[in-house]
Amino acid sequence: MKTRLIICLASFAAASACIAGPDSEKIAAELLDVSGVKTSLEENFINAIRPGLEQMKKNGGDDALITEMTDVAKKFYQDNFHWELARPQMAKVYAAELSDEDMKAMIAFYQSPAGKIAATKLPQVIRKGADAATTGFQSKMPELQAAMIAVVKKRVDAGTLKPR
Repeated sequence: MKTRLIICLASFAAASACIAGPDSEKIAAELLDVSGVKTSLEENFINAIRPGLEQMKKNGGDDALITEMTDVAKKFYQDNFHWELARPQMAKVYAAELSDEDMKAMIAFYQSPAGKIAATKLPQVIRKGADAATTGFQSKMPELQAAMIAVVKKRVDAGTLKPR
């Protein structure tokens, strides 16, 4: 009986640690601020269109065109994405997924010299790492495309997929 009580209490304590407290969203908002999420979101938006810009360049677009298109995308982002509206929504997600203690520890980290470096440098490092990995993967794309075409052809031949 005593063991069951201890297990029940421990389970309750563990579950309670995951429940957002009254200040959770405020703590989460601070974490968003110190970790550089606002800047990362804009960089991610621009990075999402980068493959299209690179394709334009391969098809004869000059550097001036690419710069102008990037500027248009940045302006679009700034005109249509409003941090003051997104921040509270993101804070709710963070507060629901992370404990107050974990968020406070992350805040302390991001306020440290190493954390400040991580907030500013890691998005670029991750992007460059992903670019390096993607470059190696691109050579395999024809193989993937052929396999996908084979699946579609098999379905068309079996009559379970109608071509357009």
